[in-house]
Amino acid sequence: MIAKALEQEGFVVIEADSGAEAISLARSRPDEVDLLLSDVQMPDMDGATLARELRRDSPELPVILMSGGSDPLAQVVARPARFLSKPFPIESLTGIARSLLAAQTRRGA
Repeated sequence: MIAKALEQEGFVVIEADSGAEAISLARSRPDEVDLLLSDVQMPDMDGATLARELRRDSPELPVILMSGGSDPLAQVVARPARFLSKPFPIESLTGIARSLLAAQTRRGA
């Protein structure tokens, strides 16, 4: 549902079914991954671990983590990252995503 909403807002979305698949996709398509959006809790790895792993290859990768509740641990572990508590309006997500991507562009990354 979130992927479709993001695509309707003009974002190109690459979906992964697991953290391991996300890492594999990001490493095989490094020029296509500009931002990570991940749930905090996933079956095979948590979102903060996924963010840390992807930032080994791309240290400036913007990250948005989301969770069904306030999860201060995720906010600390994956810093710098933005955090959204579900449910959230899609406008909140797209606004944060656009802001992070614009900051990347200004930095020249």
